[in-house]
Amino acid sequence: MVAERVYLLNEVGGNLGQGFLNTVKLLAGGDERIMLCAVLHHDDCLATGTRAPLETTVQQMKALLTQERVSCPVLTGDILTAQNHLRWHDEPEPRYKSFTFGKWG
Repeated sequence: MVAERVYLLNEVGGNLGQGFLNTVKLLAGGDERIMLCAVLHHDDCLATGTRAPLETTVQQMKALLTQERVSCPVLTGDILTAQNHLRWHDEPEPRYKSFTFGKWG
């Protein structure tokens, strides 16, 4: 599966906004296939007190996609500011194992 375009839409706190609805309507109305949507929260968010819980935003997004007859996965994740790292919630935790090149001596 290859996407031709990626759209990054941002509302204060990671909440769902009118920009998302308008973009979905534009793409779906123009016969563009929406392959994936995601809700990302970042750990250093200034709007933490005003942002909706992640699961609330996911449910709102799924309802809006259903209303617009769009079927695609909705993923969640966190942006870790210090490392500029994106961690998907369904991604397995990294497991570090020591590795030896064989027996010496």
